[in-house]
Amino acid sequence: MSTGEPMDEEPTRREVLDCIDDPIIALDASLTVTYADDDATALLHGESPKGAHLDDLIPHTETPPSTTVSRAMATADRTTFSYVAPDGRYVDARVFPSDDGVSLLLSPDAAATPETVQQFRRIVENLPIAVGRSSLGEEGTFSYVNDAMVETFGAETSAEIKNQPVGALYADPDDRRALHATLQETGRVDEREIVFETLEGSTFHGAVTATLEDIAGETYVLKIIQDVTERTKREEELRTKTRAIEEAPFGVIITDPDQPDNPMTYVNQSFVDVTGYTKDDAIGRNCRFLQGEDTDPEAVERLRAAINDREEVTVELRNYRKDGTEFWNRVTIAPVEDDDGTVTNFIGFQEDISEREAYESQMETQRDNLKTLNEVLRHDIRNDLQLILARGELLDEHVDPAGEEHLDDLLESAENAVELTRTARNMADVMLQRSSDLESVSIRRTLDRVIEEVDSANADAVVETAGTIPAVTVQANDMLDSVFRNLLSNAIQHNDTDAPRVHVSAAVDDDVVVSVADNGPGVPDGQKEDIFGKGERGLDSDGTGLGLYLVRSLVDIYGGDVWVEDNEPEGALFKVRLPTA
Repeated sequence: MSTGEPMDEEPTRREVLDCIDDPIIALDASLTVTYADDDATALLHGESPKGAHLDDLIPHTETPPSTTVSRAMATADRTTFSYVAPDGRYVDARVFPSDDGVSLLLSPDAAATPETVQQFRRIVENLPIAVGRSSLGEEGTFSYVNDAMVETFGAETSAEIKNQPVGALYADPDDRRALHATLQETGRVDEREIVFETLEGSTFHGAVTATLEDIAGETYVLKIIQDVTERTKREEELRTKTRAIEEAPFGVIITDPDQPDNPMTYVNQSFVDVTGYTKDDAIGRNCRFLQGEDTDPEAVERLRAAINDREEVTVELRNYRKDGTEFWNRVTIAPVEDDDGTVTNFIGFQEDISEREAYESQMETQRDNLKTLNEVLRHDIRNDLQLILARGELLDEHVDPAGEEHLDDLLESAENAVELTRTARNMADVMLQRSSDLESVSIRRTLDRVIEEVDSANADAVVETAGTIPAVTVQANDMLDSVFRNLLSNAIQHNDTDAPRVHVSAAVDDDVVVSVADNGPGVPDGQKEDIFGKGERGLDSDGTGLGLYLVRSLVDIYGGDVWVEDNEPEGALFKVRLPTA
């Protein structure tokens, strides 16, 4: 080189570019080739590509290279894209933007044949889970996405995904930053659950597996995203159910019949609280360790037989806590079957019913006492009162005129006491009633019997049926007579006419409705709701005021209803509705 002559800049630049080992091409701002070394020329078309546009130079299918390169020029970020060269080699093109254009450094992979590349692409494209490769930067984009990725994020084409900053697809941007921080620290993330946002704005739970990969000196993130929304939902449902079982207010156990002696494999906290045994104490043991010397062997045998037969059963057992104290345990055991009908487990529910047992025992004692009181009222007190009335009537002939008034008062009081005793007996009978003691009772025979009885006892009144009483039965007992006897007697006693008239009728729909109508003064509206209350005496009654209360109490036991309406044109209309048997 002679001194004093200006240096040729173009050859000097070319010499610099030629020093790079990998094939290289340079493009201006319009993406027209301004330089290509010999290796790049051979890799592309075998002849100088100078003056050609990038998209005419490099083979492509869906996304033109110019799209990727233009984006890199606009952001001044380096990026990479790949293509298959005419000679069949797989080429990674690294993009280096500059102020006046861009350089492409081409890195062919001789091992990656068109067949292997296409095979890999087919595998990846057909994967049912989303796969994508993106740059590592904050505003990085995807350089590759498969069809599952497009579908997962609600896009129509891969370009829609590639045009989105990767961070925009995270519901919480901090999740992406945390993911990339882990990647840069460890190089890999496995099955991290992250909430993503689709292009439509909906969200889903994705399990992300990501690795770092180096392509031609640039670091990229390879992501595999599996939509686990349904799995997450099922897991949350399972956690909810598990919490519900663990926090249930009654003991829950699970046993395994495939193991020797069908041991417990799970007990909840309520089991621990009731029995005093820890979970470690219980798991691995058959629940019979809760039994003791006073446990009913018949109930235990029922429990054992049901388990052997793979059937559900409920028994009440006297069990024992860890400290030796006893408690009443209501135990329900049920088999758990798989889809094939095979019993895989038994689930048991244990309820401490000690308080209920104590209450029922107390009630039984009170029932016994009430029965005793009822017998006293029926016999001892009643007989003594009847004796007083009989002796009082005998005294009538031996009392002087001055004592007659006192004798009359005595006899009236005795009669009232007899009536009160009868009412008390009826009250005791009501208190002793049990729904399990009910039986089928004929409405027709009951009404015929009561009507005849009340009509005979009240000579001034007329008690009759209106129409035919239907031949139906209801669930009741012999105290059904008291219901209608009280209604008929009440209709006569509270009637201020000279000729009380009472009409009894019955009709059947789904239930039977018995109507008792009178021609008396009726019941004021303000008393219709309260007249069946305890202690109500009705219309200036001299009675106990308990007759209608007994009616309501008995009808409730029979599962029916009673109410009062206005009779037309005058009087009261009592109705009793009872379910037919």
